Amino acid sequence: MSTVDRAADPAALLRRLVTNASVEELEDLHAMTAPDVSRARPLGDPAAAPLPADEAAALVEHSGLPQERSQQLATTLASPAQVRATAAAARLATLATLLRQTLDVGAAARLVGRHRSTITRAIQQQRLHAVHTGHGLRIPSWQFVDGGFLPGLDQVVRAIPSEVHPSTVEALMRTSLDELDGLTPIAWLASGGAPDPVADQVAALSAW
Repeated sequence: MSTVDRAADPAALLRRLVTNASVEELEDLHAMTAPDVSRARPLGDPAAAPLPADEAAALVEHSGLPQERSQQLATTLASPAQVRATAAAARLATLATLLRQTLDVGAAARLVGRHRSTITRAIQQQRLHAVHTGHGLRIPSWQFVDGGFLPGLDQVVRAIPSEVHPSTVEALMRTSLDELDGLTPIAWLASGGAPDPVADQVAALSAW
């Protein structure tokens, strides 16, 4: 494919944008594509088939959406271009959320007043949770409190199931739990609570 062809390829443009965009740019793009995917350019293989009619009908029937939204869903599922554009918008929204909830290695090092090597070593030793993205290593920000590492973090990090999305872990860590006397796991650990019950809750995410 020539340079001109690559520049005109919507999928290539999207990949390049996602790799280099800031959180704000990703959110702006999502805002432009998500409300009206009928105006979004088709992505991926133009020969991709739409969802089979019986499966699409079943999804619409059991969606629980109001009639107008159900009709919009049916239209989307009937068009491969719509399906691809909707999926692309969802991926962008997920990536934007992930970037907003995380720090790069340099920002994490500055936050705790340490050298970058301290952060990378903590990641390697599973004392700090990080995820690999097209933007390099990203470190969920819930792991830091008052300019330092959250107490008991190493035990919690080792309990995080590898298949669970970082946003799911983030949501749990910021949710008040009866098992922690109504505190969030972050507040529980920050106040000196034992890490064991938090680690148990995190490990249980694999069963969701």
